[in-house]
Amino acid sequence: MSKTMKAIRPKMLKKRMPKAARSFFVLLISFPRFWIALYYHIKIFNA
Repeated sequence: MSKTMKAIRPKMLKKRMPKAARSFFVLLISFPRFWIALYYHIKIFNA
């Protein structure tokens, strides 16, 4: 998961995302709890 995130995120930030979305990503990165919740969310959907 971490490999795909590293590969996808820079491309998305450069090409598609406006400044608001960039700051949103910064917020996500700064909240580990969100990443834990997101991880379990994806895990549940994949299972």
